[in-house]
Amino acid sequence: MDYSRFEILKALILPLILVTVVTLYWPARTGGSHFDDRGNLGDLASVVDRDSALRFIFAGDAGPLGRPLALASFSLQAYAWPEHSEVFLQTNILLHILNGALLAWCLLWFGRFRGMQKRDAYWTAVLGSAFWLTIPLLASSSLFIVQRMTTLSATFMLAGLLGYLAARVRLAESPRKMLAGMSASVVLGTGLAVLSKENGALLPVLVLVIELTLAPASIFRTSSASRLWGWLFLVGPLIVLLGFMASRLPYSEQAAMYRGFSAGQRLWTEAEILWMYLFHAFVPIPSQLAPFHDHLKASPSLFQPVTLVAVAAWVVVTGLALRLRPRLPLFAFAVFWYLGAHLLESTVLNLELYFAHRNYIALIGPVYAVTASVWNMKPGAVKVARSLLTGYILILAGSLFYFTSLWGQAALAAEMWAIHRPDSVRSNLHLVYYLHKYGYYRAALRTLDQIYAHNPERHPGVGVEALTIACALHPDRDHAKRAEDLLAHAENISLDAELPENLVELQRLLLKTSCRGVSFETVERLALQALENRAYARSHTTLHNLYTVLIELAIADHDFNRTMTYIEKSLRIRPSLEGLHLALEVLIDAGRPDLGQAFIDMTRRHLPKQPIQQIVWNRQLALFEKQLESITDNQTTRYSGN
Repeated sequence: MDYSRFEILKALILPLILVTVVTLYWPARTGGSHFDDRGNLGDLASVVDRDSALRFIFAGDAGPLGRPLALASFSLQAYAWPEHSEVFLQTNILLHILNGALLAWCLLWFGRFRGMQKRDAYWTAVLGSAFWLTIPLLASSSLFIVQRMTTLSATFMLAGLLGYLAARVRLAESPRKMLAGMSASVVLGTGLAVLSKENGALLPVLVLVIELTLAPASIFRTSSASRLWGWLFLVGPLIVLLGFMASRLPYSEQAAMYRGFSAGQRLWTEAEILWMYLFHAFVPIPSQLAPFHDHLKASPSLFQPVTLVAVAAWVVVTGLALRLRPRLPLFAFAVFWYLGAHLLESTVLNLELYFAHRNYIALIGPVYAVTASVWNMKPGAVKVARSLLTGYILILAGSLFYFTSLWGQAALAAEMWAIHRPDSVRSNLHLVYYLHKYGYYRAALRTLDQIYAHNPERHPGVGVEALTIACALHPDRDHAKRAEDLLAHAENISLDAELPENLVELQRLLLKTSCRGVSFETVERLALQALENRAYARSHTTLHNLYTVLIELAIADHDFNRTMTYIEKSLRIRPSLEGLHLALEVLIDAGRPDLGQAFIDMTRRHLPKQPIQQIVWNRQLALFEKQLESITDNQTTRYSGN
């Protein structure tokens, strides 16, 4: 091939790969929403203007920083929620493609960084990107709508990494200017990434991995200015992250009870899961790609045989990576990048055990190491190895298309995932959602009863949902036994964040139709018993939502005193503009706007910590005060006129 033909091919091959991957993902755009999507994005329905959009953007509680950039991207598509999930999924797919292009560019710089020949660096970058783009395990990162938080954070991480690499390669030419460029890239990339999702804070850690493995001359072995830069911008953030993780320990009794494991048990279990991720990524067995993994349980002890082997294997692999780093830099890079990218979500933080999207950035290390190693082989084996790698990527592409085609058929996917994961509560509840949606109420009720009967104290919300469907199906049958069974277990139930929503659905059904053996008192008793349960004591969100149930019941009973008591308790637990607005509406309807200022003052004393959110709240509080003042003036005028 002459040079001009290579240039033409170079210009076409990456766009062709990106278009192909869009085609592979496109069937999944009709996949609908899932449990985390509805839980985290439900307030999109209230976004109708600039102020409501700002409230949505800066009211996020999915992470410590609120993830406002990710929420801002969702707010731009609020018009499509919840009926048109394909609008969100199409955007997610295109964002994944953008990340693939950024990754190819980063890998091209990796090759230049390592002194590879131009053509070899190009093909390694292109095939490495194709490899990563077609891994089926990563598909849920784009196909769970809410995981745009992960992929958008990755966009900023890759952009920051790209800027760092472009400056780092030229460091010797212009040290001061390039250090400034490296600083800006790492700081901006990290800052924007963490405002999308907090694991963007790992960008400095990943840059540190590059410096310690791929760099021909580590930044810590050059000039004093470069060494200082490395300590300030790379080692410093790592120390801060480790300190943050240490501050999360030990788990509170309530947190350990909710998750079902201690910090130590989670750490040992994650050692097993990290191996599982690698197996599921590179050996894509369809039954293992179901997106729900809540069936996995924490290992009770380090000395469980499988756990001990997994931990020992990581100790050996890490030791080998350290020892062989000078001779096998790609192996060291793969190990440390993979473990570094999992540092936050797959160690001791009190998160769920398994989520495939945690590998979105993490798998870049192993993928590049494999691809670059193939391109570095001796002439006798290199053609065969390259052909095998290309064939393997085509197999991944076929597996990905099978997976996305299933995902796009939402009801069929729900049935298949429930079959593959019969012991996953989420898989079964996802199936129930579609059974209910398409009118298969009896099948939905059977599934809910099976889940609840297996562990009634663990899934009280499931029991309430089953009672709601039973009442809707057979309102004339006596459902007192179901209700009493729920009440009997209420003292010992585990924390179930879905319980308040399930109680609201039952209450709203009772507003429409009577149900023999079940009444508003049943709903109220369940809510009150949950409030007294110590498992709910430290979950402010769930407590707030339980009071929301009681507020609706009190409003339905036209009981002003009870309504205001529950509203006040709700606002003290979790102040919100929505809760304050409800309080003012009730007071105005009851002819007591004079009490409204006290609620506004109470809310003002608990403003959010984020400066922009404070501005939004203060503006809204001022509007509420003007509204109250206007109503009070009108009442005074009417009284004077009489």
